[in-house]
Amino acid sequence: GYEVSIKKMLRGKKNLSFIHSKIEDYKTTQKFDLIVHLTVFEHMNNPKAGFDRIFALLEPDGVIFLTAPNKYWIFEQHYGLPFLGWLPLPLANLYLKLAKGVESYEDCSYSRGYGGMKSFFDRYDCEYEFIIPKDTSGAYVGCGNSQPLFSFIKWLGIRLIKMNPFFWNFSKGFIMIIRKK
Repeated sequence: GYEVSIKKMLRGKKNLSFIHSKIEDYKTTQKFDLIVHLTVFEHMNNPKAGFDRIFALLEPDGVIFLTAPNKYWIFEQHYGLPFLGWLPLPLANLYLKLAKGVESYEDCSYSRGYGGMKSFFDRYDCEYEFIIPKDTSGAYVGCGNSQPLFSFIKWLGIRLIKMNPFFWNFSKGFIMIIRKK
């Protein structure tokens, strides 16, 4: 696990600022202990350039807290259409146009599966883990639906992942802790 330093947390509370920019364009000499990367990965058309910059901005032992949808989850998370993320972009665009009247899926089309996320971060000098939070009641962890069938799918999926990491391949998405060496 990762232990938060109370001293650093209290200092950080006073020094918190938000910047709206593509990470590749963000200019600073400052280094960071923590970078939060929530549901952005699937929108990055060049994640290598983005993460090259993110890792350059991290202090040694700095942490990235990342969430990302699984490309191979049956229901694509942005539009709720079955198998949308599995299709090549031209077919996904056609499917999305016919089903939802939306012209392009490209902005959301850069998701990866479990193996894809692992091989992506294996390129960097880092350690990472896929985590299941202690409180699994959040919609991100489950199917976003409290009906009995969806609750059962979430319950079963969490147990299977705890038994064998192979089952991350079938998860809705990923919560990752990535630590720069």
